[in-house]
Amino acid sequence: MNAGHRTIVYDNLSYGHREAVHPSAAFVKGDLLDGETLRGVLREYEIEAVMHMAAFALVGESVTHPAKYYQ
Repeated sequence: MNAGHRTIVYDNLSYGHREAVHPSAAFVKGDLLDGETLRGVLREYEIEAVMHMAAFALVGESVTHPAKYYQ
């Protein structure tokens, strides 16, 4: 953002908070598993590059709900 790049945050807020998104960034609530919505956002914002920084990282939950961690 400091270099003048437009930033769009795409998050399902399962663990995050909307208030944590920088005020200069556009925010879209969505899930990476929802391909239709994701494709729409990529087209709408004419996105040229993606930085994926999301992951589930709770060890206990990964043992009790392993399928969630393979999606």
